Amino acid sequence: NYFGKIQIQCVKDGKILVEYTANKPVVAEPSIVEQVVPVVTKNPIMGESDVSYLQMAKYLISNNNSQFAKENAINLAKYYLEEGKVEGVRGDIAFAQALKETGYLKFGGDVVPEQNNFCGLGTTGGGVKGAYFETQRLGVRAQIQHLKAYASVDPLVNDIVDPRYSLVVKGKYPNWEDLNGHWAVPGIGYGESIIDIYKKIKLTIPSQEILDLESAQKEQAEITVE
Repeated sequence: NYFGKIQIQCVKDGKILVEYTANKPVVAEPSIVEQVVPVVTKNPIMGESDVSYLQMAKYLISNNNSQFAKENAINLAKYYLEEGKVEGVRGDIAFAQALKETGYLKFGGDVVPEQNNFCGLGTTGGGVKGAYFETQRLGVRAQIQHLKAYASVDPLVNDIVDPRYSLVVKGKYPNWEDLNGHWAVPGIGYGESIIDIYKKIKLTIPSQEILDLESAQKEQAEITVE
């Protein structure tokens, strides 16, 4: 009761939206609603690696303890960091992409280990095996070059070994998340899943097992040279 008159208020969040006095509606000004737009941070394909080859190799072996993985994990990790550094590509995340594409070097799809194709270059499914490379390093180099083609307009430092390099519109997809629907089709969450693997690699602590494995491989290499 307000001065002998009936007053009805519609209140929401402390704001009077509609007020009735003597059955006569008086509409209050609506409050201003601030919209917060979330900032989506993407991860660039170009850049410097920030994990070690021992972390990379350890993470691979923790997901695939086969003899093939043990024999190749350390050298492959080194190749990715070295080839990535040459072209300015994140070699550590490219390694994560290879783990995704090959099922942690278990393969099992159309591509076989002998192809040295760690990212499905030229593979379209249905038995199409895609590209073959003479060595593991060349297979890694091709992947790095293909990633650079997607992410940058800068020319390659090394000679082209990527058979599909000329087919890419240079610099159109600079982030890993931009590969969704382009590197992989339909590719929903493709880039994000690669980043998830990379983050797990970054949290990996090299074990004594991986250090012993490296020492044994160095000794074997010295024996072979002799």
